[in-house]
Amino acid sequence: MNTKNKNIILTNLSADVNRITINYSLQEQLIVFTQQNMTSSVSQGTLSDTDDSVSQAITINGASATLLQEKNDMNVLSWYQRGLLLKLRG
Repeated sequence: MNTKNKNIILTNLSADVNRITINYSLQEQLIVFTQQNMTSSVSQGTLSDTDDSVSQAITINGASATLLQEKNDMNVLSWYQRGLLLKLRG
């Protein structure tokens, strides 16, 4: 498996909320992992086109997670764990 780290981006979203985005290239496909700390003063939501998309509730290490399979062959896995919002796209 030929994995290449493309770049790492640190984004300051507010005084106490930061997001780390890691972009990987795997066999000519882009995989994006994001990790964002959550505070009680910040709400987070996800918008997606639900036409021809499939959403599935799963569990990751005891945490509730959502796997969204979009019509453009993009898969998005998101879950909350230890005060972090984690997302994996590819």
